[in-house]
Amino acid sequence: MYKTRSPVLQIVFNRPNETRAVFQAVSIVQPERLYVAADAPRKNKLGEHEKCAETLSIFEEVDWPCQIFFKVNESNLGSHTSIPQAVDWFFDNEEEGIVLEDDCVPSESFFRYCDELLERYRGNQNVMWINGSNVGYKSSEQDPQYLYSAYAIPWGWASWRTAWLVFGPEYRQSFPNIRLASAMQHGLGNSSLTTWLYWKYIFDYAYSVKNWDFRWQLALWANRGLACTPTVNLVSNIGFGIEGMHGGRCNDPRANIPVEEISGVIEGPEDMVVSTKLDYFLNRNLYKINPLSISKAFLASRIPQLRNAVRKFKRLPT
Repeated sequence: MYKTRSPVLQIVFNRPNETRAVFQAVSIVQPERLYVAADAPRKNKLGEHEKCAETLSIFEEVDWPCQIFFKVNESNLGSHTSIPQAVDWFFDNEEEGIVLEDDCVPSESFFRYCDELLERYRGNQNVMWINGSNVGYKSSEQDPQYLYSAYAIPWGWASWRTAWLVFGPEYRQSFPNIRLASAMQHGLGNSSLTTWLYWKYIFDYAYSVKNWDFRWQLALWANRGLACTPTVNLVSNIGFGIEGMHGGRCNDPRANIPVEEISGVIEGPEDMVVSTKLDYFLNRNLYKINPLSISKAFLASRIPQLRNAVRKFKRLPT
């Protein structure tokens, strides 16, 4: 059994079943410090108070030597605000660590992978994020255990206080006063015009609605950051479906991708350059970039209410 060296933050809300699955994975590696951040129930949601209380009660089951800390919101803030605030709180208290939302179930070796890379890139200003999910990328025999990517995937990750600090008010509150083309050049390089258009409209969209992860992606690119992405999938997102934060169908190909384990020495590429093969895969399979998705991104950036209506429709049972 591997015992993680890193502190862990679990971000939870109203899903006790999913939270328990993540907690069980965390309990195997027995972190010495466990942080739990919970948003408050919404006043107009029948039964949500009970679900939130049941979710928090799971952490009464910690049965290993562990300091456990809680941040429980007094009123509902929504994921756009509550998640970044939870990470702020975590990094106010820790120099580095692992972050898991309530629907991101890691493999055991995810924690060893994060521990080793947190130490390896500590103080390195180029690497700002450690992805746990690779969304089902199929590695080749030539691939090492992880590759460099321009994309920060928020489905189980690790980082450092120094990296997270770049995500200040100038990125969170309104479209930042930066050279967007320069930031996108760092992230997209020689990608197709289709990809450039998609991300241009996605950033417009991210600042027209409440959205934190695309805003963080822009901050990463503007600060010339890279992410490490494993060549086997280490985190499974079990949150798609009716109760999913972002909706989506249960049979979405990005949902419930099996996790694997890394064995042996964890090695990365010799050169610190983005893997165009990996990022091309993520463009097609995570972000699903194509002419239709560009049209949707454009419309969502101009009519945010349309995106919300689509999300509500996707939550309808099939």
